[in-house]
Amino acid sequence: MKVSYKWLKDYVGFDLSPQALGDVLTMLGLSMEGLDDQIKGKEKIVIGKITTIEKHPDADRLRVCQVDIGTEVLQIITAATNVNEGDVIPLALNGAILPDGTKIKKNKMRGVVSNGMMCSANELELDIESLPEEQQVGVMVLPAELPLGEIALKALGYDDFVLDLEVTSNRPDWLSMIGVAREIAAYANQSLKLPGLKVEEKGVQIEDLANVTVHDTEGCPRYMARVIKNVQIKPSPDWMKQRLEAVGIRSINNIVDITNYVMLEWGQPLHAFDYDKVAGHEIHVRRAKAGEEIVTLDESTRPLTEEMLVIADHEKAIAVAGVMGGLHSEVTDETTHIILESANFNGTSVRLTAQKLGFRTEASNRFEKGLDPNGVDKALNRAAQLMAQLGGGEVAEGFIDQYASPVSPWHLTLDPQRVNLLLGTQFSTAQMVELLNRFELETVEKEGVLEITVPTFRSDVLREADLVEEIARLYGYDKLPTTLLQSRGAQGSLGKELTLAEKASALMRSNGFSEAMTYSFISPKDYDKLDLPMGEVVKISNPLSEDQSVMRTTLISGILDGVARNVNRRNFDVKLFESAFVYLPEGREDGLPHERRTLAAAITGHADGAIWQEKPREVDFFDLKGTVESLLDAFGVKAISYCEKADHPTFHPGRTAEVWGGKKRLGILGEVHPRVLKNMGISQRVYLFELDMEAIILQADLTIRYQALPKHPDMVRDMAMMVDDTVEAARIEQIIRQTGGKLLEDVKLFDIYQGQQIPEGKKSMAYSLVYRSLEKTLTDDEVNKVHNKITKRLAREFGAEMR
Repeated sequence: MKVSYKWLKDYVGFDLSPQALGDVLTMLGLSMEGLDDQIKGKEKIVIGKITTIEKHPDADRLRVCQVDIGTEVLQIITAATNVNEGDVIPLALNGAILPDGTKIKKNKMRGVVSNGMMCSANELELDIESLPEEQQVGVMVLPAELPLGEIALKALGYDDFVLDLEVTSNRPDWLSMIGVAREIAAYANQSLKLPGLKVEEKGVQIEDLANVTVHDTEGCPRYMARVIKNVQIKPSPDWMKQRLEAVGIRSINNIVDITNYVMLEWGQPLHAFDYDKVAGHEIHVRRAKAGEEIVTLDESTRPLTEEMLVIADHEKAIAVAGVMGGLHSEVTDETTHIILESANFNGTSVRLTAQKLGFRTEASNRFEKGLDPNGVDKALNRAAQLMAQLGGGEVAEGFIDQYASPVSPWHLTLDPQRVNLLLGTQFSTAQMVELLNRFELETVEKEGVLEITVPTFRSDVLREADLVEEIARLYGYDKLPTTLLQSRGAQGSLGKELTLAEKASALMRSNGFSEAMTYSFISPKDYDKLDLPMGEVVKISNPLSEDQSVMRTTLISGILDGVARNVNRRNFDVKLFESAFVYLPEGREDGLPHERRTLAAAITGHADGAIWQEKPREVDFFDLKGTVESLLDAFGVKAISYCEKADHPTFHPGRTAEVWGGKKRLGILGEVHPRVLKNMGISQRVYLFELDMEAIILQADLTIRYQALPKHPDMVRDMAMMVDDTVEAARIEQIIRQTGGKLLEDVKLFDIYQGQQIPEGKKSMAYSLVYRSLEKTLTDDEVNKVHNKITKRLAREFGAEMR
């Protein structure tokens, strides 16, 4: 936003240079991005008075003028025909540089010396269209009372400094001269001098002249209007033109200029309609109709959609609300009566409308950021006041105010101790009250707590942190003490779930596995490759491609894809694992997917540990099972058991098992089905497990227990039996341990045999049983008693025949 240095002084007294003011505003949050000195580079264009004019002795079209600049009289050659003796003009002295880069220097024209050049308005970079017609062409003839020798732009009032400020989106109040002046007043601890808003009303009541209906109060929370009759359309006074031009707005006429001036002053956009061109003298704030169009002030035909808010009369749309007025109802030289609009429009609605129409305006830029509805009346009355003063208008009695849901100031509380804690300061409560009140945040102390009333123009102050920021801004960020972060000696640590997840990954790496990381988004076709029904999955609403359109419910696809990549690149011995989440659509009350921590691993190729004299051994199911057992043992999971799993389509039937911890299923392990391997493009056997880490973590017991070394010797007995080949080894071990009781220290299966001397459908199994008592040395009779009890139980349960 461009801000006039001279204009600011109307509202607050300050003694700061333009650069120093910019520095102050930057520290307050209004970063100055540029500073424009209007007379910089034009100091050598001064006011001069033509005292005599003579014909050039050797050129019919040139004239020799003597020009008084106060300190001396200079001879100037000119071809201009619109100047006469006694005229006051701008004169470029030797050394002056014109806007086009031309450097003025002393020279001879047909043998006669010229010491400068008379200037036009264009060479002073003035807005030609805003000047009187006689000043638009030729040398610019100025008022006779201007001081001779003075810098021309300074004498004309164009000696301002313009600050280009960056306004953040949460501070729409800064999009006004008064808003910026309010910041300066707070900094300088001075009172803000607001313009008087006394409106002299006369004539007919406004209710008899116009009517306003707001059909969409959400899109237009407040709409105010006044009627000004018998206005005179004419150029604006120089002071207003100069202020508008300084900030980049071209002067049009007094009425339009007033609406722009007040918008810059108060930050509230206004619009003036030609009263006689508003059908029925009715204003309707409504959404556009399907197929409706409007010709805007820039003479462009704009197609409207039903989402756009418009200002309409009895017949048609006459303005796009908050964006631009319509050409049909614009103020022209023939206008005599005005309907003056000051309204508050929904910022989102205005932004979307401007975006769809493809252009933004000074008005839409302000509405988009969310303006204060309680500033509507101030801007309306200020504009009506100026129209009466500068346009000779008569303001009708009363005004129209459609304000369905008035916005009131809100209240916040602030703990002074909290302020000092956050800022590292030692402010007293009285200091905090004083700083906040300077920002017009009405603050009182009650029982050690600050109670703040926030004015409605401060939509950015909504919580405690915003109040602390205001104190810091006004005190000065550069004055806040610099302190290092203090350590309280606390040490961070991972929770149980993350600790065990990392422990599992470390164990896998120590077992020779490489860690893989695969995408959480997979293709529905991946389930087909695994021979798995996809079932319920979490679908991505805006997938990058079909290959990443659902969230995985298993890690198997990613692990097998990693194996395939390695094998296809002739890396045949692969050990991969991944610890990550799968995403299940059910299980949460908020409807979000349940992220379940899972561990999956695959092995293929030759086993580790082969030496050069031996033929490498291919990995098998028991290599994989050993990894699972070491993992569960490290986690302290008790009551581990395995049962055959023949119906999982991804795994080979008869070579697959589920692992259980007590009555809780912990996962699955086995050989991958040949059909799945073919789908994945893998030409060798692969063994894979997938474990539910959440279930394992719930059963994990990392307590370390110590016991004394045994004082008494053990006794080892071997047991060989023949059972049906359908009997599971795990079930036999379970019966042995249950029956052996406290004296049985350990059981190990060391042989399984099927072949000669073993009937078909049978198998021989040999176990080593270790007996020990912690209290005494066992005798043969004591061991035999327990051992015989075990054999009888096995015979009874499984029909086991001891060998």
